[in-house]
Order: sequence, then structure tokens, then C-alpha cells
Amino acid sequence: MTAKESLPIEENALLKANAVQITSTTIIVAEDSGLCVNVLDGDPGVRTARWSSGTMMIEVLNCLRN
Repeated sequence: MTAKESLPIEENALLKANAVQITSTTIIVAEDSGLCVNVLDGDPGVRTARWSSGTMMIEVLNCLRN
């Protein structure tokens, strides 16, 4: 598990906003909610992009069917 995967959504968004703020003089707004599915206990959340692989998508669809 990477550091990003273990961070709550709010902390991950702040991490991204702070990284961009270093190089900018404007107001930065960040959001990183991803897709949160109730029947998957809020997953995949910030890991949504990782769930789009073929194997993971099959697993997600199987979870949703049950």
C-alpha cells in the first residue's frame, strides 16, 4: 500500500493542493473523492483509478452483483 492509498480523502486532496500551491500565486482548490460505493464500504474512494484495470473491474462487478 502506498502513502496515498492510506490517506483519508481530505488529507489526499490537501496534499495535492499544497504541492501545486508551492509553484502558484493563485488560490488552489483540490478534490480527490473518486468513486465511493456504499455496498463496497466506501471503496474504491481515492483508489478509483487503480480499480479500472480489467481484473479489478471484474472483482468490483462481482461484488456489486452479490
